[in-house]
Amino acid sequence: MSSALACDQCHNLLPLMAKVPQDGTFDDVEKGLEAKSEVSEEFEALLNDYSDIKKKLSSMQATNTELVTSIERFDRVVHQEERDKLVSTVEPLVRKTRVSAQSIKTKLAEIKTSNDAYSRAAEPGAIQAAIRENMYIYFM
Repeated sequence: MSSALACDQCHNLLPLMAKVPQDGTFDDVEKGLEAKSEVSEEFEALLNDYSDIKKKLSSMQATNTELVTSIERFDRVVHQEERDKLVSTVEPLVRKTRVSAQSIKTKLAEIKTSNDAYSRAAEPGAIQAAIRENMYIYFM
């Protein structure tokens, strides 16, 4: 895992960790509920991202089908003028596919980062360990 990715994951947890009482007690239930709500909202955003990716993949599949059909027609075309028309049709489809693929790749990287941070925050004892670490640093 790259250090930039790890840094982003830690950065995503900082707002949640700010909600944890620093004195080691859990008397502040309201802050805990707010932190849980934020995690739930992040999870909901992840679900929405997955839905967007599915839509983009479906669109890409339709574009790729159109692209394959155009290429098959291109192979059958004899006249240069008709080939030029097909090339002008195919080039935008290729560009559109590349842009969609890059968008999906970026979104998947964002989801992985958020999902990794969510998984670590949801591990049993993760909050208690963070509190102990913060108390240790505080008393040093």
